[in-house]
Amino acid sequence: MISFLIVAVLCTSCLAAPMMPYSYSPSVGGGSGTSFSTEGANGPITAIRVWEASSAYITGIQVRNGAIWGKVVGRVVGSAKELILFDGETIIQVSGKYHSNYVYQIYFVTSRGRLLVVGQPVYNSFNFYPADLKADLKAELILLSGRFNTCCLRTSSHTRMISFLIVAVLCTSCLADSYSYSPSVGGGSGTSFSTEGGYGRIRAIRVWEASSAYITGIQVRNGAIWGQRFGRVVGSAKELILFDGETIVQVSGKYHSNYVYQMYVVTSRGRFLVVGQPTANSFNFYPADPKAELKLLSGRFTSAGITSLGAHWDVIMDQNQTTYA
Repeated sequence: MISFLIVAVLCTSCLAAPMMPYSYSPSVGGGSGTSFSTEGANGPITAIRVWEASSAYITGIQVRNGAIWGKVVGRVVGSAKELILFDGETIIQVSGKYHSNYVYQIYFVTSRGRLLVVGQPVYNSFNFYPADLKADLKAELILLSGRFNTCCLRTSSHTRMISFLIVAVLCTSCLADSYSYSPSVGGGSGTSFSTEGGYGRIRAIRVWEASSAYITGIQVRNGAIWGQRFGRVVGSAKELILFDGETIVQVSGKYHSNYVYQMYVVTSRGRFLVVGQPTANSFNFYPADPKAELKLLSGRFTSAGITSLGAHWDVIMDQNQTTYA
């Protein structure tokens, strides 16, 4: 079992200055097992990894301070869900779900409005924030601590689990230095698709879902022109229209071997479109370049719905200007 608490320090120099104010969010969960702390001596948190049991609970966590990854706490199951912070980006909130036996879901929220979402949204909610002690100080997460049960250290041969490779491997040499690709997740059966249009940047997106089931269709608007719809229309679309200057900076959700079950589309203004059911395995797609935005979605679909999904990112030239937006 893993249960967490967080200590939030209000500036990066606070560790060297113990008298500076800090805040503490008490732990949630049963609290049995071996205590742990992720604190490292190599600077602020720059990345985090989380492991989950398929359609179940959080099994492990790992934090990178500076350039050094700390020890894995808990148990590795499949591939980690990973968030690498951009320069100047910090973790400002940790939320999720827990029960008396395990932590079932974790949300990490950054100062840029990006999210890492892992696990299943079941049981009791928790929300950890730094205390707003002084308006001119900006708090950030400096460590997680809590307890994990020895059962989480057993090998996977003792339990039956399904895991999928979902970490986005971002290609920095493809097309241009700012381009990156988050490889598709899902079974991948059916017809391939790409939403790329020749009418400018993405300005809106529509998603359809089957009731209490999976994602059935996707449509993207580039500039003022709606592109081809991929998949199947079921009921009314869930639609997000971007404001001027707003871009899509993250695509997350849930998938299984047959369909994509949920999508989170997160914007540069911290808004998000949530469609579908939070079931099965998590995925989190981010650009490699902090100035990049979603360029297109690709994957596969059948007559029933979307079976796989990937994301392409780039720094896109605003066609009405001579500089990159």
